[in-house]
Amino acid sequence: MKLLISLLLILPATCLAQYRITVILDKVPANTKDQLFIAGNFNEWHPADENTVLTKGNDGKYTRVFEDVQAGTYEFKFTMGSEESMEVGADGKDIANRVLALSSDTTVHYTVPRWKKAAIAYTENIPAWSNLLPLYYNSIARVRK
Repeated sequence: MKLLISLLLILPATCLAQYRITVILDKVPANTKDQLFIAGNFNEWHPADENTVLTKGNDGKYTRVFEDVQAGTYEFKFTMGSEESMEVGADGKDIANRVLALSSDTTVHYTVPRWKKAAIAYTENIPAWSNLLPLYYNSIARVRK
């Protein structure tokens, strides 16, 4: 009977347990801002939620510690503050949500290979390509002479 009463007293405490999560981004693309965010099912996918900001340390890594987080399963992605700057795969394509099943104090390490807006970065270089055209046409003109 004492065992049953003890279990009934302990069980609610474990269900309401609060944990600490340390999120570390070890590596990010070169075009990354100094402030990053986490958007997920815990903040209605808000891409610039000040409560989820990660900050850049002197070592170049981005870190955030979350205290008193309830156990559960969390889905999320990293962002530079907008839906247009969410993380994507190295090929520039959307990736599945990251998933964290929290049941104890946890430290997690991640890498972001690319940001969504970088997937169309080649269009930003059109002026640089247009500067090469006169060189190309000049070389053709020399060959025809």
